[in-house]
Amino acid sequence: MAPWIVATHPVFLFGVIPWPRIWFVMGPKSPMRDRLHDALGTVHIWFGYALYVVLALHVLGALKHQFWDREPEIQRMLP
Repeated sequence: MAPWIVATHPVFLFGVIPWPRIWFVMGPKSPMRDRLHDALGTVHIWFGYALYVVLALHVLGALKHQFWDREPEIQRMLP
């Protein structure tokens, strides 16, 4: 088995299911690997921020429909 597949820190999905490493990122040590790692880390962070913005807009939209438009949105969503 290739040495970059056997990680020193294994990854588990939800702490239970073994999850594979991204093979082209975990390849032999090189400057390209470091640049790729940094770029993917930055993309990961920005997608996280974008998800927070989408969540906030979704909640604000529901509140706008409830209180501004006087539609029973929150009552409709409650069980």
